[in-house]
Amino acid sequence: MLNIDTKLVILILSITTGLSIIYTSLQYIFKFYPERKTSRFFFILFTFIKTIIAIFIIVIAIYFIYSFYNTINQYLNLLELKKYVKNLSRERVLAKITITDIRDNIFKCDVELYTLTGKIFKKSSFEISGKEFYMDFVVLNFDYAFIEKGANNIAYPSVIFSDEISYDNATPLLNNMEIKEYLNTNSENFIGLTPKKVESLAEFIYKSIKENNFARINGVRSIIGSALHHKVFLGAVYKVYLQNTGGIILVEENF
Repeated sequence: MLNIDTKLVILILSITTGLSIIYTSLQYIFKFYPERKTSRFFFILFTFIKTIIAIFIIVIAIYFIYSFYNTINQYLNLLELKKYVKNLSRERVLAKITITDIRDNIFKCDVELYTLTGKIFKKSSFEISGKEFYMDFVVLNFDYAFIEKGANNIAYPSVIFSDEISYDNATPLLNNMEIKEYLNTNSENFIGLTPKKVESLAEFIYKSIKENNFARINGVRSIIGSALHHKVFLGAVYKVYLQNTGGIILVEENF
């Protein structure tokens, strides 16, 4: 179904009216030399009506052709977005947290973030007050009917904090440039998409994250935070998995 923009239609009508007035004036100046006022009036009225109808039909035809082309283009883009989401929503390890030291109510940990192919994207070390860590992930849920159940969201690591450090004072795991790179990394390994198309879709997702209105218009049903947490133990290793059902879980690997 075509989504007709009222403002655009008004603009088309305004342009059509303006062009009709110009055309009618030229018709009068160059082709008509009136002898009586009455004939002059009816000629101008008839010419104006004829012209406005003709130009209006042409402009509307062009607009609907453009709308049809744009609708087809949007559908093709959504099919590509489906492939992008399915690639990023496959079951895999998102992060690993290793507790390296605990003393005086302060723990140290190494955090590794993983790419689509399981390679380390970023490794960081943190020193945090508290006895329990919290790792927050941003999850984008899509509303497109053709994106199959279980393959309809994207998650990326956001911040880390603790039972003594609030979310408002949390430490970011990725900056803005790293988020873009994270969404675009391993683009050559995306099934069914070229690296250039992956880069374009990553920009779309990033804009959805940063602009709520853009996200709603383009089918992102919700953007939510999902904070996973666990009590810290020296030497413990925790992994965060993205499940094929779309959820994320924290698993203690060994203790």
